[in-house]
Amino acid sequence: MPFEVGVGESGQAKTKNSFVAPLPTFKLKAEINLTQKWILNSELNLFYIKIGSFSGKVFSNNLYADYRFDNGFFLGLGIEAFKIDIKLDEDNTIFESELDGRVILANQSLLMRLRYDL
Repeated sequence: MPFEVGVGESGQAKTKNSFVAPLPTFKLKAEINLTQKWILNSELNLFYIKIGSFSGKVFSNNLYADYRFDNGFFLGLGIEAFKIDIKLDEDNTIFESELDGRVILANQSLLMRLRYDL
């Protein structure tokens, strides 16, 4: 997962850092056939890392109800959510960062999808 972080005031030079973080997540996935036409899909991903004074977590989950139109065609409606939480307690030479605090990125979405399974 590529990250690029920049901190500064508008119109001023910004401190920028970028790095690629491999994120091997722990994943739980379930697909339940409610009927021949209706399928419930759910997925949960978790990741946590702590290196020195740096810690970070990634949490994402989704839940979809899919309707089967034909053998492989599905139309689904569902919710997806993710949260990235990064915390750095002090100046850190590992990531050449001067952040002393916490960054939280989060999103929750209602989505419609069209799916085809071979």
